[in-house]
Amino acid sequence: MRALANYIMRGRIQAVTVVTLGALLSLTMVLLPLIFISGAALALVTLRHGLAQGLTVLFYSVLILVTAAMLILGDAVGVLQIVIPIWIPALLLAELLRRTSSLSVTVSIAAMFALLGILLTYMILGDPSSYWQSSWIEALTVMGAKEVLAEPSFIQALEMLSRVYTGLAATGMWFMATMVLFIARWWQAALYNEGGFRAEFHSYRMSRWFVWPSLLVLLAMSLSSLNEMSVAQQLAIELGVLVLSLYTLQGIAVAHRLVAIAKLNLVWLILMYVLLLTPQFNLLMALTGLVDNWLDLRTRFARLKGQPDR
Repeated sequence: MRALANYIMRGRIQAVTVVTLGALLSLTMVLLPLIFISGAALALVTLRHGLAQGLTVLFYSVLILVTAAMLILGDAVGVLQIVIPIWIPALLLAELLRRTSSLSVTVSIAAMFALLGILLTYMILGDPSSYWQSSWIEALTVMGAKEVLAEPSFIQALEMLSRVYTGLAATGMWFMATMVLFIARWWQAALYNEGGFRAEFHSYRMSRWFVWPSLLVLLAMSLSSLNEMSVAQQLAIELGVLVLSLYTLQGIAVAHRLVAIAKLNLVWLILMYVLLLTPQFNLLMALTGLVDNWLDLRTRFARLKGQPDR
């Protein structure tokens, strides 16, 4: 990966090549993760050389991708599915991180935009769940899936999913943008500041001004139910899905720091990531991240072990 980062930083042509090639290859489901590499390459250029260079790479990459889409598919509309949720957030967040030098502030601002996206969706659609459900049923009808639509259990599952889909979509976009930024920062540290990203991530936490609004959202979420709810309760659950994800990431940072302090085997981190596939452990990590804002678990554990706080 360091060799790839070196290649990206050799010049504009190399950067555009990685950005566009990663995007094109990601269009096949097998190579879908390469979209993260594509966005991270753009973010790395922006982190190192600034917004102007990032915009230049973005311009040429979009131009090449649109041309390829027109030649292969005869339609360039699908390019927006890469440019809007991946490339533009990568560019903007990288510039924000370059100016603030703070992962915490940058990720917190990204989270604010995700929360705003959920709120705007409710303002525009009123009840997004009805919109999503009708759209899915219409699409399945066009596809000829009448037998599936006749199943009451499927319709019920569709209803349940529609009530959290806005929150899941916003969380997914925030997660992709954050991971792209982290990869770019890791590359930057590997090239110019060995170990820098590790130190940044070990100290990562959501900004403190985010904590109290988060608690209000989680309280409202805990008082809501997916079975029968008002639009306000549905909104609370969707906001809660995003908030829990934010603090799960902080919980993961806490775990990484504690493992480093205790000098434990990497097997513990691998086990943690496996357990993150379960909702119960996700909730535990979110609570860990939330509690860390008051107890500063990393500093306390470091002092207990007789090590420096950072």
